[in-house]
Amino acid sequence: MPDFTYNPAEKSNETLTVKFEITHAFRAALQALAFSKDYKKVEGNIVLHRITFITKASLFSWGEQMTVQLNEVDPHKTEISVSSELKTSIGSQGVGAQATIGT
Repeated sequence: MPDFTYNPAEKSNETLTVKFEITHAFRAALQALAFSKDYKKVEGNIVLHRITFITKASLFSWGEQMTVQLNEVDPHKTEISVSSELKTSIGSQGVGAQATIGT
């Protein structure tokens, strides 16, 4: 019996604190995302300081949905949290249809 388990739907989280105002950090994160060819922005919420984006599917993954959440620590310091979750869904198109797995 293995000593570990693997849950592909488990979320992963990372946090970083930077010495910038929250609006500056938010704009910089949006700009970095705009220059990336590997990510697609789903939502950018300036009020909540949250950005949600996705990666494309690949040979071994349906892709990921990632969220960047910015929180003001003080007027010149911002905490940036990044969480990611694999994109998976299982569904059916109705009676007699085959179940599908996709994004």
